Amino acid sequence: MCGIYFSASQKAQNIPQFFQKFLAVQKFSFLGPNQTCVCLNGDEVDEVVENDRKLRTKLTKSDKRKLDQLPELRRLQLELVRAKNAKNVPLTADLQSELENLQNLELSPDAEYSAEQTLKAVMARGPDFSSVLSFELNETHFLLLSSVLSLRQPYTEQPMANEEIVLQYNGELYGQNCLTGNDTLFLFKRVSDALSLVHGDRRNDAILLALSGLDGEYAFVLTDLKAMKVYFGKDVVGKRSLLLCKELDEILIASVLPNKTGDLLECKGGITYCLNLKDFKLEEFQSSRIDLEGINFNGNITAEEISLKVLALHSKLSYACLVRQDTIDPIFHHTGTINIGVLFSGGLDCTVVAALLAQNYINENKRVEIDLLSVGFENPRTEMTPADLPDRKLGVSSWRELSHLFAGTCVSFRFVQVDVSYEEWLCHKPVVTDLIHPTSTEMDLSIAIAFYFACRSRNCKAIELSEQYMETEIGDYTSQAIVLFSGLGADELFGGYSRHEGVFNNVEENGIELSDLYMELNSELANDLDIIYERNLGRDDRAMTNWGKELRYPYLDQLVIEFAFGEIVPNLKVKFEWKDVTTKKGTKRVKVFERKFILRQLARTLGLKIAAEEPKRAIQFGAKTAKMEIGLSKAKGTDSLQSS
Repeated sequence: MCGIYFSASQKAQNIPQFFQKFLAVQKFSFLGPNQTCVCLNGDEVDEVVENDRKLRTKLTKSDKRKLDQLPELRRLQLELVRAKNAKNVPLTADLQSELENLQNLELSPDAEYSAEQTLKAVMARGPDFSSVLSFELNETHFLLLSSVLSLRQPYTEQPMANEEIVLQYNGELYGQNCLTGNDTLFLFKRVSDALSLVHGDRRNDAILLALSGLDGEYAFVLTDLKAMKVYFGKDVVGKRSLLLCKELDEILIASVLPNKTGDLLECKGGITYCLNLKDFKLEEFQSSRIDLEGINFNGNITAEEISLKVLALHSKLSYACLVRQDTIDPIFHHTGTINIGVLFSGGLDCTVVAALLAQNYINENKRVEIDLLSVGFENPRTEMTPADLPDRKLGVSSWRELSHLFAGTCVSFRFVQVDVSYEEWLCHKPVVTDLIHPTSTEMDLSIAIAFYFACRSRNCKAIELSEQYMETEIGDYTSQAIVLFSGLGADELFGGYSRHEGVFNNVEENGIELSDLYMELNSELANDLDIIYERNLGRDDRAMTNWGKELRYPYLDQLVIEFAFGEIVPNLKVKFEWKDVTTKKGTKRVKVFERKFILRQLARTLGLKIAAEEPKRAIQFGAKTAKMEIGLSKAKGTDSLQSS
C-alpha cells in the first residue's frame, strides 16, 4: 500500500520547507540537472508523521469547554426528555434552544490548504519509505511524492522511473502472473515492455492496453515523459482513494487532499484518465468493466440447487480471501507468526470473512493470530459505555463462537476492544474531517471516524482463549496487524440494506408478479455497486490508511462480483415469505424478510449460528458514533459538517 501525490503546473513548484532537513540526492539523472529528490527511511517518516499527529490532535479551547460543561448538558438533556414526555411544547423549545446554544460554540475557521499538510497526510499512508521529487520538463514543473508500506517482496521504493515513464502505484494485484512477486515491479515492467514494442503515436494505445484488465484493488499515476501525458485511474470497482483537482494550468492527483480548495473529483472505478500536459485536455477511457445486469427471478429453485449455489459462493469467497492472504510478505514486519486484522462488528459479513481466512490458513498449515478489531465510543448523549454497545456485545459472542470452532488449530482469534473516549473523539474529529474531504456529511464522519480508530487500535484491552480454553484478558494491547480485512461490499452484492427490502413494500399475497420487482432489486444492487467508490470506498480508504494500514475487500473481488450478479438469482439475496403473526387485534399475514439469504446460508454451513441470525446494523449505530454531542439530536446524517 502506498500514498500518491502528483502535481504538474506551469508555475514553479518547490519542495516544502520541512523536507530540507533531510539529504537531497540526484536519484534520476535522466530527469536533468533541475531535479531534486529527498528520500526518507521508515524512522524519518515516523518522526515527521507522529510530530504532525501530536500537533493536530490537541484539544481546542472550544473542546475543553464542551468537556467542562458535560454535567450541565446532561442535566438539560434529561429535562428536555421529561418536557417532551409531558408534551410541554414551550418548555421543550426553550430547553432545545439552550442546549444548542451551549453546544454550538464558535466554529474554527477552515484551515488554509497547504502542500505541506497534504504531503504529510500522504506520508502517513506509507510508513516504510517516502520520496519527494521535483523536476522540470518542457516548461512543466512537477512535484511528486510517494510513500510505501512494504507488503510484497522484493522491497521496492517509489516512484519508479526510467527515461520514458514515472510510476506511482498504490494497491495489490492478484492476477496469476503476479501473485508470487512484487506487483509494483510487475506493473512497471508491463508498461515498459508494451512501450518497447511501439513507436510514435501508438504509445497511447500501448499504455492503455498495459493498464487495462488488471485484477486487484489499486490506484496509479503514470507519467509518459516522452509524450508529456499523465495516465491515472483505479481498479474496476474503485477500492483505493484517488482525488483529482484540475485547473487551467495545473493538475493535482493524490490519495488524500485535506482542505484543498477548488472542485475535487473522486476518480471512478474502471476508468483510465489521460491528461495531455501540452494543452491540459483530459480524456477518459474504459479500462475494465463488470456485467452488473443480474439474472432473472426463479421462483422454482430447489433446495439442492440452493446448496450448490452456497457451495460455489463458498469457493469464490475462499479464493478471494486466499489471494489476499498469500500476498502479505512485509520486509520490515516479520515477527515469526502471521498477524492480520479484521474490522469486526460480530455481524454476518465480517464473521464469514474471519472464518474463511482461518480455514485457508489451516489448509496451508500456517500459524496465524487474527485480531478482531471492535470499536466502541463513549457517547455523552446516550451515556453508554463501549461495553454496553450493540456491536461490542455481538462481537464478543461471535468471537467466542469463532474461537471454539477453531480451537486446537494453528489459528487463534484475539478480540481487540478499541474503546474511544469522548475527549479522544473531540481531539481527532478535525483530523478525520480533513482526511475524508471532499465527503462532508454527518454520516460520513460518523462512519469514517469509527474505521479510523479501529485501524489505530493502540493501547486497547483484548481477550483471547488460552490453551486450556479459558478466556484471558490482555491489557494495554496494540495490534501489530498491518493488513486488515473488511466485509464491505456484501450488502451491495446480496441485498443487505432496508431499501432493498423496501422494493417489496407494496406486494400483496397472491397479487403482483414478482419478476419485475426482483429485476428492480437487481438494478438497485447494480447502482449501489456503481457508486460505492464515491459513497464508501474513497472516504474509508482516506480515513483508515492514515495509520499505515492496508485494507483488503474479499467481497469486492471481481470474480465474486461476477458470480453474485451472473449466477445468483435475486430471490436468493432478498428472500421473503408470508407468515401468520398474532397481535392484540388478532392474527394477520405479514411478509417476513431474510436479507442476504444466500450469505446467511453460507454462514450456517460454516457453523456461524450467531452471525447467521443477526440483523444488519450500520456501524454508526452499532458503535454509537452517530450524534455524539448532546443538544444536536436534530442533526441528520445528510447534514453538512460545516453546518452542524
